Amino acid sequence: MYKRMSGLKFWILSIFTLGIYGLAMWCRMTNNLNAMATKVGEKNIRGFIGAILLGFITFGIVPFVWTCKFYGLAARLNRKASAGVSPSGGFWMFIVSCIPIVSFFWMAKMNNKLIDAYENME
Repeated sequence: MYKRMSGLKFWILSIFTLGIYGLAMWCRMTNNLNAMATKVGEKNIRGFIGAILLGFITFGIVPFVWTCKFYGLAARLNRKASAGVSPSGGFWMFIVSCIPIVSFFWMAKMNNKLIDAYENME
């Protein structure tokens, strides 16, 4: 049901495909988080591509708000399942995701830890 990620593959293929693979991984992570949110009764967030496209019209405001909602949802899901994602707060998750190169590996690890926690839930 959920799709796992490799940090190394995320990083290298994002470079070689000029970011297209990275966009696909963001879509995958959004779908994973929304499936987990549905499982525990949390509100889903808008799709990644829709937020990016609306960013052209809103001068980047919608993607910024979407990013805040993405990490907020990830933090709530981490807390509900005790997944062990570190850092656990949405703000600090955002900060770590801004670190070049490290962010690819951290995002994949976050995604996979949440998957581990939610696959074991009934």
